[in-house]
Amino acid sequence: MLHTAESGLTLTEETTARLHDLRFTGTVSGVKSWGGNANNARYGKGSLQIGGLRWDSLTVWEDQRSGHFTDGKFGLDLFAHWVVDVDFARRVIVLRKHLPDTSGFQKLPLSGTGSEHFVNLGCDTLTHPFLIHSGYSGALLLDDAFVAAHGLDRTLQVVGEKELKDSFGHVLKVRTAVLPVLHIGTDTLRDVPVGFFQGVIGTQRISLLGGDILRRFHLLFDADRRYLWITRTS
Repeated sequence: MLHTAESGLTLTEETTARLHDLRFTGTVSGVKSWGGNANNARYGKGSLQIGGLRWDSLTVWEDQRSGHFTDGKFGLDLFAHWVVDVDFARRVIVLRKHLPDTSGFQKLPLSGTGSEHFVNLGCDTLTHPFLIHSGYSGALLLDDAFVAAHGLDRTLQVVGEKELKDSFGHVLKVRTAVLPVLHIGTDTLRDVPVGFFQGVIGTQRISLLGGDILRRFHLLFDADRRYLWITRTS
């Protein structure tokens, strides 16, 4: 899967067991995840081919889990200096040297460093940065400090609870509420599902913009990752 908040290449344990030419050369302890910091991750060197592109001696990391029906994930950093065109309606990812015609698109500034790309969204009357996170299948996940600062666990209508598993298999319980209005640039979405870890301050440090919303738009990441161009498709 293309994971917009990932860097490099990560494969599941089940997948690496089938790759007999992949040799792991080390292990990193204390890797952070939603479930805690006491995780170990193996790494090694391997090759990756996507279409006509190939990377040799690429660092490969190992996780327990990936997105549904996937064997692993790769990040936007593999496509440095390319415009990345993500067209959910046509189910294609296109790499371009230059931006295509952006008529009908709106231009949103991006912030962040490395593999983290944030965009400001409007939650009713509040403006807050969200990490563009295609690896999260839900709509929005709110960070603990934002929820606590504005009492959102009390003011939003809570409609249920579900379990969320991180890359290392840790299970966390997420409360689900309804955000009446979400502004993405000039687009407005209503009654948007939002999740938060009630009473677990420090677990979620950043807010996430997930796949359930991203798939409603055609996305263009510019080559310098300074702007995201979007247009509503559904």
